[in-house]
Amino acid sequence: MAHWLQKVVTILKAETADLRELALLAGGNPRTFYRGAKMDGVDLSGQDLRGMEFTHLDLASAKTDPNTRLDDPVALGSVDSGVPTGDADSLARVALLELKGATRQERRLAIVFDTIFSDLQVGKILLDRYYGHDRAIFADRVVANLRSILLHNNPILVPAAVRRELHRALSNFYGLRKGQLLLDFAERLGKYEEIHQMIRWRLDRSQSIYMIYYEKRIREALFESARHHQKGPEALPLFQQKQNNP
Repeated sequence: MAHWLQKVVTILKAETADLRELALLAGGNPRTFYRGAKMDGVDLSGQDLRGMEFTHLDLASAKTDPNTRLDDPVALGSVDSGVPTGDADSLARVALLELKGATRQERRLAIVFDTIFSDLQVGKILLDRYYGHDRAIFADRVVANLRSILLHNNPILVPAAVRRELHRALSNFYGLRKGQLLLDFAERLGKYEEIHQMIRWRLDRSQSIYMIYYEKRIREALFESARHHQKGPEALPLFQQKQNNP
């Protein structure tokens, strides 16, 4: 019978950093091999970790890139971790991972607004962790404004204040890139009825030559949103939340 340290030697000599392959080399099941393993600061760049469970993975400290693939929060909150799957902290970590992998500020803004609209508590956690870390001046300012709104406003006033910040972002964004912003918003936020109509209204009335390149793609994204939600785009959950939880 081989000494257990032989597996350690095999892993150390391996010419791969792929966590799935390393688990197999150690004779383990990749799905459960990393349960209980502390993963702070680990480099997950380019890793496909779908179907694998992690109980001590802090996505805020991990190194990731757009090719990092993870399951939904279920993989982060297994029965061993004591953290309920889909809890606010785990959902915020998943959103933060997505933000870190988004190369365009337009996409990052869409992710931030979507997180807030989907769950206000998750949005608060995300903004606290992401505040001051966006590399684009405009997006960094929007994140700061949204964080201030969620921290300092009367909860009853939050929906209107977030709506104003959304309008302000769409109005003040750089003219040359406004088409890209509308496209990212259409793809990510077109599922919300109010934003769906807002984008369509702006598109119908735009006379900017910079919008020509994006117009067809924006309309296609809006159409896909409506088609995906067979009864039409859904209502903004943020506003519903505030009515039910004053």
